[in-house]
Amino acid sequence: MISFKVIEYELNESSDSVFSRLTWAVKRVDSLNRQLLSNYTKQTSKDWIGTLDEKSKQFALMEPSGILTFFPLQIILRGKILSVNEQSLIHVRFRLGWHTFMFYTLIYIASAFVIGLTITSGDIYEVWNGVVWLLFPIILTYLLFQRMKKIESKLDFLFSQNSNHKESE
Repeated sequence: MISFKVIEYELNESSDSVFSRLTWAVKRVDSLNRQLLSNYTKQTSKDWIGTLDEKSKQFALMEPSGILTFFPLQIILRGKILSVNEQSLIHVRFRLGWHTFMFYTLIYIASAFVIGLTITSGDIYEVWNGVVWLLFPIILTYLLFQRMKKIESKLDFLFSQNSNHKESE
């Protein structure tokens, strides 16, 4: 999947201590594939579910989701902890889950198709159909960005101790 946002944290502590903080906050699973396909994760009191590779200091995280979770808002975080001098650099990439990617792709294609049909029909009363189909993806995109901000604030809390936060899109 394509990363749509990248965040970097600079921490004044060793990469081992940062990684140990992850082990306390993450419910470890063997792979995120089953959770991504079924959109159901094991119930846990921890904020994250994911895979952690201690040797390469890489991680893949997602929020736990229950049976009634709205699937089009699935965001996966993939990251790596690098050791630079006496500091740690955490590089985190935001990616969409398969459900989210497919759902949003279908919505955007269907919206473009209906708006195109509305424009080509030339009927003034059909313009409202185009407006509704234009608002639908805008509202869903807004919900996705709100979810992303929530996840970003949880990440900030996880890595908040002595950190400098840089964003790029």
